[in-house]
Amino acid sequence: MNLSKNNKKEIKTLRLKASNWFEANNYPEEAIEYSLIAEDYQKAVQLLTLNVDDIMIKGKYLTVWHWLIEIPENYILPVPELCLVQAWKYFTGGNSLKAEEYLQSVENFLEQKEGKEKSSAEIENVKDIKGRMKAIMAFLDSFKGDVPSMIINTREALSLLSPRDLTWRSLVSMALGDAYGMTGELQKAFEIRLKA
Repeated sequence: MNLSKNNKKEIKTLRLKASNWFEANNYPEEAIEYSLIAEDYQKAVQLLTLNVDDIMIKGKYLTVWHWLIEIPENYILPVPELCLVQAWKYFTGGNSLKAEEYLQSVENFLEQKEGKEKSSAEIENVKDIKGRMKAIMAFLDSFKGDVPSMIINTREALSLLSPRDLTWRSLVSMALGDAYGMTGELQKAFEIRLKA
């Protein structure tokens, strides 16, 4: 079947309307899907950024990672939240070099924000981003066997992460416990892991 240019435009318009409807009716995953099908990557990135934590907490990592494959990298790199997801994906997939590349993008974002006036919501967002970045850095340190850096990065991550960010706080606490275990401080390791 050969679609004319007008038909293709109409189909794209219908897909975007579907995305808008799903978004308005609180179906973010479907809204993201239709944005991607319509190749409206900007909207897909916006929706994914707002909903990525909720989607991943449901265990839908592969869904998120599939979407990130579909989105051109130039849409992802300016968005630190998605760079963190990419960094985590590559770290857990065994590609620490690629993970570090995405963390560098996050670091660049944070450097641009430094010294600029921010609202209290922006300040909290920057803290969360930096906290997650430090968390992933700690896991990379563990992979490299750099225990002193691992301890520094886990402590910094815990000082930055929101008390509501239970998933990341637990992961980081477990990593800090591991780090102390590696140094032979077993009592400290036990106490930290108990709190995790």
